[in-house]
Amino acid sequence: MRKNTNHFSRQYIVIFSAIFLVFSSCKKDASTVVAPSAYSLTFQLSHSFGNTVFQYAPQKFITAANDTLSFAKLEYYFTNIRLTKTDGSVISPSTYFLVDLDNPSTESITLNNIPEGSYNKISFDIGVDSAHNHSGTQTGALDPAYSMFWTWNTGFIFYRISGNFSSANTTFSLDLGGDNNLMTYDLPTYFEFAKNMTVNLNMNVKELFQNPYNYDLKTDSKDIHNTTDASIPKLVQNAKDMFSITLIQ
Repeated sequence: MRKNTNHFSRQYIVIFSAIFLVFSSCKKDASTVVAPSAYSLTFQLSHSFGNTVFQYAPQKFITAANDTLSFAKLEYYFTNIRLTKTDGSVISPSTYFLVDLDNPSTESITLNNIPEGSYNKISFDIGVDSAHNHSGTQTGALDPAYSMFWTWNTGFIFYRISGNFSSANTTFSLDLGGDNNLMTYDLPTYFEFAKNMTVNLNMNVKELFQNPYNYDLKTDSKDIHNTTDASIPKLVQNAKDMFSITLIQ
């Protein structure tokens, strides 16, 4: 009988050990938090004038005010990208990029480690927020060496565009800046982010010169290099619908 008792005791020990291991494993799994996957999101910027691809001179374009324009420079700050999820949470990495059409590589902007999920809005600024607009010497895209900076008090040039207009080939040069002239864009959309993706954004430069104001270089300011010129509000208001999402893939 003692032999049988020892035999059954050993069986119970094996069974209870197995049960303990199962429960221990379950408890461990229940307490493990799986971090969401993260991917890269690339913004590919393009530029048009109405339905025509934006190009520098000798290409010519006509505005709503019947100004014939050719362009020599387009440069701007693309900053503070914000991605809104369908649950209302916002992903807002620190982002300051200088887009310069003389350097096509700047038209492609990649953000890394963006969490997967469902997104329904893309927001960004054209310009530099007030916290960084007067912060003294900075690095990266905000380095004054890029010549997009006036003074510590005045701050950065947010948007620069220049060229010639009319048959007389008169020059124009528009530098927009100033805390009150920061241009903010909120673009509704929807995409499921579960892989590396690209957002194609287009800037329609024609909109800078129309809607709600037909900006006329024959009568409005053709040279702006400060933050208070009387013609700036027209350009900033016109610019509010310059950007659109053309494709997300």
